[in-house]
Amino acid sequence: MSDNSFQLTEVSLQDSNPRDYDAREHVEGMWDFKKALQDRPLRFAFLDGRVEGVCAEPGEETWVLNIKKSILSGFQNTMESLQSSTTTTEVSSQKHKSRNKCIFWRLTSSTSA
Repeated sequence: MSDNSFQLTEVSLQDSNPRDYDAREHVEGMWDFKKALQDRPLRFAFLDGRVEGVCAEPGEETWVLNIKKSILSGFQNTMESLQSSTTTTEVSSQKHKSRNKCIFWRLTSSTSA
């Protein structure tokens, strides 16, 4: 298992016009949104293509942690081969006691065909 971290940078929240893709405007509150997402790194444990747990910094807001966990989930890949069918695994997280000044979330999985 390897311990890793990632931190978001250059976050932006914009409104767009479906008729004019290039017409974008910053959303009110964008700077608070950006600061919340960029302030703290997210530490995580990675094993054989799976995220085994995440370690959020104290004070991390739930919505921020959820966005970061959803981004992190996109990097998971437990397929043994691209040539065979795959079983989908649903992962949920459960909050555990604080360790090393972070809130540890252990990820558990259930498999379905």
